[in-house]
Amino acid sequence: IFNANSPDGIVGKNLTVDHLHPSLSGYLLMGKIYFDVMERNDFLPNDEQLQISGDQQDSIVVNNFAFSRLDSVISDMRLIGLLNDWPFVDEPDFSFINKIRLNNRIDSIAYKIAVENMNWEKGHRESADWYLSRSDYQNFAKEFQVIVSQYPFKLGDYDYAASQLINVKEYDLAYNFLLRR
Repeated sequence: IFNANSPDGIVGKNLTVDHLHPSLSGYLLMGKIYFDVMERNDFLPNDEQLQISGDQQDSIVVNNFAFSRLDSVISDMRLIGLLNDWPFVDEPDFSFINKIRLNNRIDSIAYKIAVENMNWEKGHRESADWYLSRSDYQNFAKEFQVIVSQYPFKLGDYDYAASQLINVKEYDLAYNFLLRR
């Protein structure tokens, strides 16, 4: 199925980030495959009101995907490292680390996580605090969406995010955390 959905039948960066791991588009295609099989085998409720199109499903997944810009930069850095090592090159070359351009605080935190092994959760918390200090409430909320998706039973995280957002009158964003809690 990946071949059939790739140019010239050759799977590449359209569906994978390297030779093995799917990209978001690859995972969406995998989800579609599983969903279609579940539907064909009557594993899903047969309720006309619950029926939504494949495009709507993809849109819901992408819009609610717990993945922030920090995660994207970490992923990019780790992928560069992966592709500069065997089996992609005969001689590993990690000099790219010294050439990575850090344009802002998020890039710096991503570097600490990807290269210096900073704790992932701590990095997301630092990113959230940075966004909050800049009054970027949308990205603050996104970072906490990522955290609570990873650790859904840490109720204090919902409370903290909601209270910070309530303090700045971002009630709709706060409501999402209170509802999920």
